[in-house]
Amino acid sequence: MHHEAVLFSLIPGTRLFIGCQTTRQTPVDVVNQYYLDGKFNGSILIAQNNQVVVDTVLGYRDLHQQALLTKETPFYIASLSKPITAIAIFLMMEKGLLALDDKATKFVDSIPAYAHNITVRQLLHHT
Repeated sequence: MHHEAVLFSLIPGTRLFIGCQTTRQTPVDVVNQYYLDGKFNGSILIAQNNQVVVDTVLGYRDLHQQALLTKETPFYIASLSKPITAIAIFLMMEKGLLALDDKATKFVDSIPAYAHNITVRQLLHHT
């Protein structure tokens, strides 16, 4: 069975790996090989066609103390959620669920009066 694999690392400090390639390995095999090669330490979730393919943690939360990662280990992701949010917004836009110039008040009732004219576009540009 061939798989098209695109893996993303959302953990600061890890090496981002593979581009898109056809492989005879399963996604689990690919992730495990990156771990064994010392190129991945972290938590990973891969879904394909709305099915979870890989949901695991590999490595250490503290290398010096050899403290293993768990699924409950918190990660500091900083601004990494911004592009994920942008992708979700553009997917919703493609489905006609929102427009970039929609006011945020269309989706959130509790926005203070001074912010009633803020648009989805402006929120995407906010850093």
